[in-house]
Amino acid sequence: MKYYLLPVLFLLACNAPKPSDPIKPTTDSIATPAPVDSPAVEDGLEQLRTADGRLSMEGYKRKGQRHGVWTSYTQDGRVKSRTAYTDGKLDGDCVVFRENGQLYYQGSYKNGLETGEWKFYGPDGALEKTVQH
Repeated sequence: MKYYLLPVLFLLACNAPKPSDPIKPTTDSIATPAPVDSPAVEDGLEQLRTADGRLSMEGYKRKGQRHGVWTSYTQDGRVKSRTAYTDGKLDGDCVVFRENGQLYYQGSYKNGLETGEWKFYGPDGALEKTVQH
C-alpha cells in the first residue's frame, strides 16, 4: 500500500492523527489551522497566523513560491511539521510530529513526488513501518 500526502492541504484545518490508525498519514497530518488573510509575500519570510494571532506556519518565498523549509506549528506553539520546497514544489525532507511531540513520519520529496524511504512511527516513537517509493 502506498501512502500519499496531499501538499495542497498544508494550509487547511489541522486535526490530530487518529489513535486508531497510528501509522497511516492522513491529509490532516501536515495541515495547519486556516490562516487569517494577510498580504501575500513575493520574496522573503511569510508568516501565517490564526484569527487569534497565533503563528500557524512560516517559511520563505522566492518569486511568490515557497522556497526552503516551511514549518507548521501546533496550537501550543510546538513544531508540527517541517517540509522543504524548491520553487513552489515539494523537494527535500519532510518530517511530521504527533500532538504528543513524538515523531509521526518522515521521508523525502523530489520534484513534488515522494521518493526513497518513508518511515512511520507509533505514538511511543517506535518505528512501525517503512515504505519505499
